[in-house]
Amino acid sequence: SAVFADSARAATPAQEAAVVDYAGQDSAEAVENQVRELSKKMPAFIMLASRTCGYCYALAESFEKASRELSIPIKVLKVDVDEFPAIRSGLRFRRVTPDTRAYENGVQKYGFVGAAPYENVVAGIKEMSVVIRRNGAGAKPAP
Repeated sequence: SAVFADSARAATPAQEAAVVDYAGQDSAEAVENQVRELSKKMPAFIMLASRTCGYCYALAESFEKASRELSIPIKVLKVDVDEFPAIRSGLRFRRVTPDTRAYENGVQKYGFVGAAPYENVVAGIKEMSVVIRRNGAGAKPAP
């Protein structure tokens, strides 16, 4: 089962938050296994972030907005790099936040460092949801 706490910037009560603060054990293997399982059902991401990172907040808002507007369920596990040093080193954190990795059907698909334009977030989610849907999981196809 997934271990995370709803982000302070959670969605409305009727909608599950797309971005959640990771609250599990300090293990890169644990967080990766969790996101790999989630990615079999929906686009899933690990975002290595810092509490003081403005770009991290902006990217989290882009993920939330895209999930709502596209009506595609996604999950972003936001990992605080200061709170989870073993995850930071185990995932080879690049010292720039946000450092985001995208997973699809249990496999890391791609990663990017820094902020991403909203349009790129939308395009990535659409592409991933189509592939996951094609492979029989529950993600709704992108319009």
